[in-house]
Amino acid sequence: MPSPSRRHRPRAAAAPALDEQARHLADRLPLVVYESPHLQGAFAFVSAGVDSMLGYPRRLWVEDTKLWLSSLHPDDRWRAVREAERPRRERARGRQNYRLRDALGRWRWIEDESWLDERSGSVVGVWTDLTERRRAAADLAETRRDAARLRQQLLRLMTATSHSLRTPARQLVSLADIIARQAGESGLTTLLDRLRESASSVERRLALLASYSESVLSPPRLSDVDAQKALRGALADEAAVIEEKRAVVTHDPLPRLRADPARLREVLARLVDNAARHGGDRPRAHVWAQRREADWVIFVRDHGLGMDRERLRWLFAPFDASETKPGGTGPSLGLAVCRELVESMGGTLWAVSEPGVGSTFSFSLPPSSEEAAP
Repeated sequence: MPSPSRRHRPRAAAAPALDEQARHLADRLPLVVYESPHLQGAFAFVSAGVDSMLGYPRRLWVEDTKLWLSSLHPDDRWRAVREAERPRRERARGRQNYRLRDALGRWRWIEDESWLDERSGSVVGVWTDLTERRRAAADLAETRRDAARLRQQLLRLMTATSHSLRTPARQLVSLADIIARQAGESGLTTLLDRLRESASSVERRLALLASYSESVLSPPRLSDVDAQKALRGALADEAAVIEEKRAVVTHDPLPRLRADPARLREVLARLVDNAARHGGDRPRAHVWAQRREADWVIFVRDHGLGMDRERLRWLFAPFDASETKPGGTGPSLGLAVCRELVESMGGTLWAVSEPGVGSTFSFSLPPSSEEAAP
């Protein structure tokens, strides 16, 4: 049995792992150096870099033995605590990433590299803030994914446009050959009309291609827009088609929206054009608006032939085989343009239809900033 004098003799305190000179140097580094003599979270020293990294004064890390534990993200806590004891448990170097909540309540990604100082028995470690690096990596990955998606869209568009323009181009060549052979005959005027119609079709599709490409490649210029004014502009743009098809377009009062003025006008023009061209012998269309939750929904209803479910499935694809079939209801490229334009402004475009009754095209957009403000 040990003597009383030996039993009560105080144990000499171990020398710190980091002496004064090492601590002074650590305070000048753009990262955090710490020393933990016992359990992880009980710090004997934390360098000055912790103030800028996490926003807490470094004295709190020494005084509050639960600050590290309480600042850990709940999903990381169990793993981080276990890994923090690895240098003592296994005499091995530890390295892990976890999230700590800073003084402003934001989560910061920390790389914690630690090792055991055999002389003092303390764990010495270094914290490096990975937050911006991880954010940049995530942004880069998202940019690469966006670039890949855009490339695929453009490739599909190139293929679709090639198919879409091939038929009218062939018609132009064929009609030109016929005109050359039948010059001076009575049917020349009719052939010339068909030639002009085919040429106009090519021109329309090239314009659609330009709109589609612009909607994919360039960001919208959002502002508060009077949808009533945008519709007036769209009706003026489509005046020739409306007159040619003897279409009747009516509308209710429309609201102010948060949108790109040119793109909103383009969407309305394309939907009016679609109603006029595919609305039967005497096309009729009606435009109105309805508030639904946080957005306005604009409706364009026609009384044309309507579509079945199979046709609706492919309605907004940039190219649809029905364009080249006799009696086809294309061009779907125009509706693909509409969807791209609406989605670029933060909205959604959809359609419902019933064969023999007609179709309703609807798109949602946010209200103007004045209306959205509380």
